[in-house]
Amino acid sequence: MPKPELPATKLPPDEFYFREAERWRWNTERDIPWQSIDAQLALRQPEILEKLRRATLIEAYHPANITRELPPLLDDPMATLVLCTEMFEGTRHYYVLKRYLDTVGYQPGITLADIQTVRLSDGSSEVTGGTTLHWLVNFMGSEHYAAFFFFALSEQAEEPVLKRLLRFIGRDEVRHARAVCRVIEAKVGSDPALRQEVLAAAAEFRHYGLDVVDEVPVSDDDELAAMAAFLRRIRRICGRGVTDYLRESKATPGGNNGNR
Repeated sequence: MPKPELPATKLPPDEFYFREAERWRWNTERDIPWQSIDAQLALRQPEILEKLRRATLIEAYHPANITRELPPLLDDPMATLVLCTEMFEGTRHYYVLKRYLDTVGYQPGITLADIQTVRLSDGSSEVTGGTTLHWLVNFMGSEHYAAFFFFALSEQAEEPVLKRLLRFIGRDEVRHARAVCRVIEAKVGSDPALRQEVLAAAAEFRHYGLDVVDEVPVSDDDELAAMAAFLRRIRRICGRGVTDYLRESKATPGGNNGNR
C-alpha cells in the first residue's frame, strides 16, 4: 500500500518527525516472513552472521546509551522525541536481529549475560569534549554509518528474509541520522558559536558501538562513501569542513569507526 503523503502545510519539527516515523513504521510480525527463513542458506554466509551478531549487541546498548544522555535534553521537544523514538526502534532492531540469529541457529548465541554486560557498559567511547553536543554528533555519525552498513549487508546477503529485514533497519537508520542532524542544526542555528564544537566532535568521531564490541562491523566497500557523506553532513551544518577545522587548529584527525 502506498504511503500517504504528509500535509503540505509546515509542521513543527517534532510533529513532522513523529508523523514521518509513523508513516514509515514497519511491523515485526506482519512485514517479516519468519516462517520463510532459509536457515541453511543463511548459514552459508557465516561472515555476515558474525557481523550481525556484533550489530545486535550494539543495538541492545541503546537503552543504556540514550538514557544516560537524555536528561540534559528534556527541555528540547525535538531532541527528546527523536531519542525516545530511536531508543524504541533501536531496541526493536536488537529484538529482530537476535530473533533471526536464533532462528537460523547461529553460534555463539547471544545470552542474557551478554545483554547485561552490554547495558552495564561505562560508556568508554565518550569523546574528549564530554558535552551533550559532542554526544549528539557522535550519535548522529554512528547512526549514519549504521545506515550504510545495513543497506550494504542487505545487498550481500543471499537469504531473502534477511535481505528484507536489513532494508527495513537501514531505512530506520537513515531517518535517525537525518533527525539527529536536524537537532544539531537547530542548536547551531540558535548559537552559531557551537559550530566549533560540532567540528571538534566530528574530528574526534568514534562509533559508540566501541563501548560494547572490540570492532564495529562495517561494509568495507561502502566505508569510504559513508565517511564522505558524514563529512558532507558536517559541512552543511557548520558551513565549513572538518579538514578546514583541522588545518586551522593544527589538530590531528581522530576519527575512528573502530577499524583504523
